[in-house]
Amino acid sequence: MQIPKWASLSAALGLVFVLGSSVAAQMNADLALTRSLLRTDRQQVVIKVMQLNAKDNEIFWPLYREYQAEVLKLNDRFIPILDTVSENKNLSEQQAQQLIDEVLQIREDELKLKKTYVQKFRAALPAPVVARYFQLEDKLDAINRFDLTGTIPLVK
Repeated sequence: MQIPKWASLSAALGLVFVLGSSVAAQMNADLALTRSLLRTDRQQVVIKVMQLNAKDNEIFWPLYREYQAEVLKLNDRFIPILDTVSENKNLSEQQAQQLIDEVLQIREDELKLKKTYVQKFRAALPAPVVARYFQLEDKLDAINRFDLTGTIPLVK
């Protein structure tokens, strides 16, 4: 079975965190490149799976780009958390509590964002199109998270 190109690039994101830890600037540059490739490949998967008609296509893509820009901002909030965990496997009580609170807040904000955009998509597109898109988003997010979690050390 051949691994999809976007899944391989997702794994590369994890490698950026493992291999790039010696130089923060290089890590950030590698991360930016990997994320750019992931966005491009993700969009190709969305194009293939969604199979939109001309009318829906015209409505869908501006909303897609707007939503992805907001998701990117949320994902950026994880970078300092990943840095902290990667650099300090032994966290203090206070650091651990703070990380837990930050992750929970990001997850809450993700859900709020998704609810907001489900409503925006629903207002403009047929429900089956919206359902298919957010189902696809969940699958792609799960793949990316799975690949990334293998590279993040557990807190001690």
